Amino acid sequence: MKFISFQKYLVTLFLFSVGFSTLAQEVLWEQTNGPITGTVTLIESSSVEEELWCLANNRFYKSIDNGKSWNTTNLPNRDIATFTISENGSIYAASIIYCTLDCFQSGIFYSDDNGESWRTIQIGSPDNTVSLFTTGAQGRVFAYTSNGLYYSDSGANLWSEINLDSSRVWLRTLSSRNNGIVAGVTNNSTYLSLNNGQTWAKYPYLYPSINPSDLYINTLAIYNETILFGLGYTSLYRSTDSGQTWEELTLPITPDDFYNIQITEEGQVLVGTDIGAFASWDIGDTWSRIFPYNSIVYTFTQNHENELLVGTSDAVYRRKVDTNWVRSSEGIIENQVTELIRLNNGNLLAGTFYDGLFRTSDGGQNWEQLNFFVSTSFESIIEIPGGEVALGVIGYPGLYLSEDGLTKWSPVDLTNIGSLTRGSDSTLFAGLVGRLTHGVYRSVDLGATWTEVGLESEEINELATDEFGIIYAGTLGNGVFRSEDNGETWEQTGLQGENIRALTTDSGELIFAGTITGSIFRSDDGGDNWENVYSDEKIVSDFGILSNGLIFAGTGSGVYISTDNGFSWQDYSAGLPEESYQISLEYDSQGYLYAGTWGDGVFRTVSPIVSSINEEQENRPKDFALMQNYPNPFNSSTTISFNLPNTTKISLTIYDALGREVAIAASGNFSSGYHNIIWDAKQLSSGVYFYQLQAGDYWEIKRMILLK
Repeated sequence: MKFISFQKYLVTLFLFSVGFSTLAQEVLWEQTNGPITGTVTLIESSSVEEELWCLANNRFYKSIDNGKSWNTTNLPNRDIATFTISENGSIYAASIIYCTLDCFQSGIFYSDDNGESWRTIQIGSPDNTVSLFTTGAQGRVFAYTSNGLYYSDSGANLWSEINLDSSRVWLRTLSSRNNGIVAGVTNNSTYLSLNNGQTWAKYPYLYPSINPSDLYINTLAIYNETILFGLGYTSLYRSTDSGQTWEELTLPITPDDFYNIQITEEGQVLVGTDIGAFASWDIGDTWSRIFPYNSIVYTFTQNHENELLVGTSDAVYRRKVDTNWVRSSEGIIENQVTELIRLNNGNLLAGTFYDGLFRTSDGGQNWEQLNFFVSTSFESIIEIPGGEVALGVIGYPGLYLSEDGLTKWSPVDLTNIGSLTRGSDSTLFAGLVGRLTHGVYRSVDLGATWTEVGLESEEINELATDEFGIIYAGTLGNGVFRSEDNGETWEQTGLQGENIRALTTDSGELIFAGTITGSIFRSDDGGDNWENVYSDEKIVSDFGILSNGLIFAGTGSGVYISTDNGFSWQDYSAGLPEESYQISLEYDSQGYLYAGTWGDGVFRTVSPIVSSINEEQENRPKDFALMQNYPNPFNSSTTISFNLPNTTKISLTIYDALGREVAIAASGNFSSGYHNIIWDAKQLSSGVYFYQLQAGDYWEIKRMILLK
């Protein structure tokens, strides 16, 4: 045990009986206003004036202005699969069904006060799962469950089973109209009720129409008691005899996939596909394309102003007859942000998972979607010399280069870009990821042409370059490699056998690698040796290193901060959503830190991490200094600050009142600047303690009091 003499520092310790309260953790993050987008799979109009409901990425949203803007509801579940609204305004919702050996869902929910409060309900036996809802006439609600079809006329409490046949009937889909017509289809028959589900007629599929064995209908729409429309995954059908025979219909442009079919009160038939929406005013004889954008259209509804709304793979759109479509997704922030980058002009770019590329110039108050990339998943974005941008995406082409300040884009003949980095002399490097795409590629002409330079058998998740021009490659399964000759040759570092998801370097020899399995590895010798400094079971997806020595890690558990060059990590997530992990981190010129999340858009710190990054670099401390800890006295944890005029090896050691060493708060090589160390003393008892900073020939000691 180490001792240090404290003769001139020892004081008489008075014990006080004190009362204290634990302060609530300060909110550190707030959500920006976007990017506004999300996959909207279901929209329904309520009987309440101007009220609509929608599902975006399996989360409930409510609009009270006819769909112009949306707000999240009091139903916290983020796995809602379907819902319906009865004539009296009651809302029924069912979560996603998960199946392994058995099938289960997290809940069936009911609200009778416009979504202000919710309760779970049971339909039939306790283990029943609900896959389909539809609303009939006079407030009747139908629910298709794992044990058959049920209906209720009296809210959520009383459900009656419907026997469609003498044996169990397996419905593929269920539909209804408010005039009492209800229909469902199986793999070989149509079941039809004209009296709100009281009695049912069975219509087996017949020849000479499409061979019943080739007919697969998973979505149904009712025009009247004899005319029905059905969708398969790749086909559109119509029946004029109550579902006994079916004919296949064609559209002006042939889509690859069909997603929904609905019929308006005026009799217009609407079909949603992977290339937009089509409409027919003559019961399906002729069709016109009404939604020209190449977005998947999942759902339709009409609001109380008779505007048509469509839910798509990226937004809600609405329009009145013969007017232009208007994006109508304000408040729906459901995108998965996979990459953030701050450009030299101050703009922030956010790349998403198949929701496009967005730009903000005002700290996240307003976001602009660059529409060329509506259905693209971004893995990496870098700014190249000259102010243009390179985008690495999953798929083919896997790389785009900007022209004219992000107004034009040119594809490059690469596939599945997992990461991009800049080497020395404006050289660009791209890492390929995917089952059939591997290796590192290099470009010496600002991305116009590329040559494979190594690691051809490795999937490259991350690339990083340090200030000496050494390039590091994080792989899927084989750890980290490096090249010291601008990509000509590669060697494996001391970190092997790991699935790397995040990789970064600081201004010195520090390297940090984050893994898919939740570990952070640290190297201070260029990758020869590594230390596991953080472990969790959730992915480490990105790092952010500020010029004042603070290091941030985005993980599946939130954001973590290190103030001691990565030796220890503390939670820095207050204000972030609990259920969405942080994929990408970036800071702006004012020192705000941004976090791109999986499902909740972009968050920003409430206050700057530093007042100004440039200011920080220009105002390095001129002398060594050790500050008084804060708070003091303290309970459990306190912050110790010190200044370093140059990069040096330090040790920050804690001693008790007798001079015995009790802890090392920080040690290692620290860069010049202002440093803050959060020291946790929860394992120690109340008393007087001393902390000593040793940095080369400089040392200083200060006193602090721990009160529990």
